[in-house]
Amino acid sequence: MSTRGVRIALVGHGRWGKNHARVLNELGVLSAICDRSQETLDGLAGQYPEIHRGTSLEGLEKLGLDGVVIATPAATHAQLVQHFLERDINVFVEKPLALGLREATALGELAQARGQILQVGHILEYHPMRARIAELLASGRLGNLLSARLVRTNLGTIRDTEDILFSFAPHDIAFALELGGGLPDSVNADGLDLLGRGLADTASMTLYFEDPRPLRVQIQVSWLEPRKEHRALLVGSEGMVEWNDTRGEQSFTFYKTRLDLSPAATSRAVLEGREELPLSTGEPLKLELEDFANCIQQGRVPRAGSQSGIGVMAVLDACARSIRQKRRVYVKTGGKQSFVHESAEVHPEAELGANAKIWHYCHVMARTQIGEGASLGQNCFVAANVQIGARARIQNNVSVYEGVVLEDDVFVGPSAVFTNVRYPRAFVSRKGEYEKTVVKKGATIGANSTVVCGTTIGEYAFVAAGAVVTRDVPPYVLVEGVPAVRSGFMCRCGERLQFRGLLETNCVRCQFPYRREGDGIVPIE
Repeated sequence: MSTRGVRIALVGHGRWGKNHARVLNELGVLSAICDRSQETLDGLAGQYPEIHRGTSLEGLEKLGLDGVVIATPAATHAQLVQHFLERDINVFVEKPLALGLREATALGELAQARGQILQVGHILEYHPMRARIAELLASGRLGNLLSARLVRTNLGTIRDTEDILFSFAPHDIAFALELGGGLPDSVNADGLDLLGRGLADTASMTLYFEDPRPLRVQIQVSWLEPRKEHRALLVGSEGMVEWNDTRGEQSFTFYKTRLDLSPAATSRAVLEGREELPLSTGEPLKLELEDFANCIQQGRVPRAGSQSGIGVMAVLDACARSIRQKRRVYVKTGGKQSFVHESAEVHPEAELGANAKIWHYCHVMARTQIGEGASLGQNCFVAANVQIGARARIQNNVSVYEGVVLEDDVFVGPSAVFTNVRYPRAFVSRKGEYEKTVVKKGATIGANSTVVCGTTIGEYAFVAAGAVVTRDVPPYVLVEGVPAVRSGFMCRCGERLQFRGLLETNCVRCQFPYRREGDGIVPIE
């Protein structure tokens, strides 16, 4: 489809922006070039004599523009995108969309609210080889896709604002999101600041997709390798495809493989055939800018729209947190991210729910599950395989040993103690004798109290400070003393209930009603 009649301005005529200018001009849609360097603009007079040129953004909207292409430093992207969207001008912005997930999400919402197109320069989305890979996957020749390894390296310009993740990884992350069918469940990333500038210049990351089937994508990026390289390897259950997009070495190779995983023999992968597939043609930059112009004409959403940019930013944000926290972190948390203080140690196999908080000097071991919104205060220890529910509050200096289950909304006061072996000896191993302790929803364990293993604390029960619990505590019951004995009943809000010989009463704080039944009480719903 012809794009004639669409008017697009270019903001930023730098190392990559000049390619945008050339392609936009070839498409017949270039109407203006804006760059802060007057010397650069003067040098374009002969190449683009009829194109408006200026150093200021002011007045661009008066040119009757349909869209703008932003090819400026990454730190300026968010501000410039907002500037043009607020003036009802469609925007194409080079990657990354912004330098923060919150900014990227706000820009996507702004574009939607104003009915404008926001396209992100994920150029790999428009590479002709992507269509060939999609065909192979759809045909079933690869079988079930198991993993992908994507490599992008170069020796050249080193950014001083964004690190290697934000500079090199967005293209491959966008590719990974297409392969995985959406956001990964979690990521694990490692970044090296080899030049000591406070920015990672070499990084590797693994994206873990679990739905609709497990897929692992490894991405490696670096500014500090002697040759420019861009290649990808996709591994399936029945074949592999290797794509080399390095200049002068382009190739697209399919490998027919057989995985022999029989338990009766040594497992091995067998190469049964190799086929060089023809390379598709077409300039990716031209294809993506043509898509932008066509979307303006037709009022449709581009292939690499704002949601693609926001998805990539969500993964970049998770990778940055993974590098800081030195652990695997979760992505699918609805924007609510867990927090781990830099002094805490959290095993990569521990699972932290959305908005969970792990404070100073805590140690969380493998396979622990900590629910959404839960909080561990200073100097807490959580052993392997422990389950802590949503919104649980564990105060300072608490050790939660293996075998303990804390359900939702449990409160554990400072220096409370849980045991997991009834008759411990330093010189006798009793790891096979851990007894299960369960603290039910909404219960409170007071400061300096001790809960002996093998007991169950009922829903909304209350263990007073300093008490030693040696047997089960029924729901809504208050226990005190050493050993702990029943001394009353507690409302779910934490107020002590007063029956005074009556069968029913209301909490004096929240007015919730309760009724005596035998030795216990039940709420009147």
